[in-house]
Amino acid sequence: MNNEKQFTKDKDSEVWEQLGIILAIVVVGILVLPPFIMSILIFLISRPFCIKRTYISKILSITGVILAVIFFSSFPYQEYFGYLRYVPFDVAQWKTFSVTYKSILFYVALGLTFVFPLEKVVEYYRSKIVRSKEVEQDEKRSTKKYQKTEANRLEITNKLQKKWREKPLQKDKAVFLGIDEFGEPYFLGDKELNRHALAVSTTGGGKTTLFYALIEAALRKNKPFIFVDGKGDPKTIEEIQSICDKYGVKLHVFSDKLDLSYNVIKYGNKTAVKDKLMNILEWSEQYYANKSKNLLQNIVAFIDDYGFPRDLRTVAKFLNPNRIMEVLEKDVVTTYVEVKTEILEPEEELEEEPEMVEENKEESTEASNLNSFDINNFDINNLNIQNVKSIDEKLEKEIDEKTKNLEHVKVEKVKKKPSYKIEKISKDEPTERAKKYKEVFFERMPNGAAFEGIEGLQTQIYTLLDSEIGHLFEESEDGLDLYKVTEAKEAILFSLDGNIYKEFINIMARLVILDVQTLVSMRGRRDSEEDGLLAVYDEFSAYGNPDIVDNINKSRSAGVECIIGTQTLADIEKVEKGLVDQIIGNTNTYFFGLANDDYTVEKMANTLGTYEDNDVTYQTEKVGGTMKRIDMKSEKGTVRSVQKYQVRPQTLREFKIGQFAVWRKASNERLEADIVYMRNALKGVETDGKEQRSTKRTLLQKN
Repeated sequence: MNNEKQFTKDKDSEVWEQLGIILAIVVVGILVLPPFIMSILIFLISRPFCIKRTYISKILSITGVILAVIFFSSFPYQEYFGYLRYVPFDVAQWKTFSVTYKSILFYVALGLTFVFPLEKVVEYYRSKIVRSKEVEQDEKRSTKKYQKTEANRLEITNKLQKKWREKPLQKDKAVFLGIDEFGEPYFLGDKELNRHALAVSTTGGGKTTLFYALIEAALRKNKPFIFVDGKGDPKTIEEIQSICDKYGVKLHVFSDKLDLSYNVIKYGNKTAVKDKLMNILEWSEQYYANKSKNLLQNIVAFIDDYGFPRDLRTVAKFLNPNRIMEVLEKDVVTTYVEVKTEILEPEEELEEEPEMVEENKEESTEASNLNSFDINNFDINNLNIQNVKSIDEKLEKEIDEKTKNLEHVKVEKVKKKPSYKIEKISKDEPTERAKKYKEVFFERMPNGAAFEGIEGLQTQIYTLLDSEIGHLFEESEDGLDLYKVTEAKEAILFSLDGNIYKEFINIMARLVILDVQTLVSMRGRRDSEEDGLLAVYDEFSAYGNPDIVDNINKSRSAGVECIIGTQTLADIEKVEKGLVDQIIGNTNTYFFGLANDDYTVEKMANTLGTYEDNDVTYQTEKVGGTMKRIDMKSEKGTVRSVQKYQVRPQTLREFKIGQFAVWRKASNERLEADIVYMRNALKGVETDGKEQRSTKRTLLQKN
């Protein structure tokens, strides 16, 4: 009995407790009814903004708290209860209240305060709803608005493009690409391409349209660009020329149909030039490749030291050791050597003076007699013949005696002191430079071993030089200079006919990329946006290799924005296994368009990645009579978390022309892949006029 009373008492207490809660809810509801209604209105208005920027709801609530404090401290609190006049309860005191502007200010302030809590409540209940993101996306894509955007995408992008072009260039920071699949303008960050991009789309898929959009964006920012076209279509030259003309930028075209030459080894030290030549040539044996590396490096140094023109023809010429020896033999210096030579002269004979003392006495006596002879008193009559004869005999006798005495004089030979003369003799000797290169080419590896096996290298270079376009790779005064052109903020287009010069496109494109690497060293680090350089490498599968990809990756420090383009990833994988993964690993923005082959589709879908989603399953039950039963969802089912493709492989197969899946890993925000309709940069571009276009086309055909 007592237990029954206790149970009844507990039950009554529970009922009163529930009634109290209900009454409290009603009272609180009546008290906060106006602010709550106002908060719902404000929440619905601000909801589109709060979804994209969650901090807005916080700002609104903080603002509401501040305003509420100000209003409650400034106005009588009775103003808040003005709404009670309209509550359907017969309370006499409530009829004295009225709604004023102060009441409205109270409601607005408190309504703002409730925005953030209301946002959190909605998020909580939405998180409890089991729904698949994939299903939500499919529902959006089934709407009439989506279908209308898809049908009118060209008109929408052209209209937005025209508006974008009217913007001042100084305010144009982002890269306008087109519209997303829901019709919203789509922009690329101004520095995202500096971390390089990969564009994949089958032939006719709109890859060139994408490139034109990026080229125009670069020109608007006063950036030069380098475009490597593997197709060599004259139409491409005309179209790029029209875009450049719109912005007053000079376009330099290297083509098999024109005469602009390009010396690919003009710049760079001997190591850089060696790397260029080694990358463009094919090697059957690694041994000869290693030997050729050293030989090429030394030949480039030889060419530079002797002041020869540095181009491919000169390199090929001096791959012949005889040509090098001819130069070294002429590189001599003339020296003069002083030679001391003794002058040989005959010896002189000196005679001793004979002793003739007595004779001298007699001669002196006779001389005194003669001196005493007075010629004035001389009388010829006193001179007789006998006297004259005696004098003659006497003189003869004296001469004979003197001669006899002279025969007995001693003769001595006297040697003179030796004399010498100094002569300068010329002598030709090799210069130190000649000695150096003789040692490098001929002595370091004797018997011509340094040149062993280089015939293949020489043949490959001459194959290019002897072709119809060989003259385009020689040095000329008005030839293409990448450094000067890019510093002048001008544009360059490399275009060779792929149907005729398929092999040479490989060589040309690799040389261009390696020359850009040399350009990177010359430009140095460039941090300014205006100092950037856009480089587009289309048809990359024709010339790409791991070394080329590595060089592309190293170019970002100089502000070079590289875009690799190909029709299929399968083409690149055929070049070398793992090359596709290397390219994807060195790029951070992906443009994936229409693809058909399984490898490319699967690789693109995997690269774009996955997102976490709910996989909802339902149990079904049979509903209906015995004649007709249908399956209906029951209230039971399962939910599990799964990874789903951001862009499904089948979607990639169904893309339209100019439609791309874009994933921007280089963005500062964490973004998922978007589907974008690319704008056509040729729309609205003023061309040269029919007459000038016709002249250009004729010129290209003639050349």
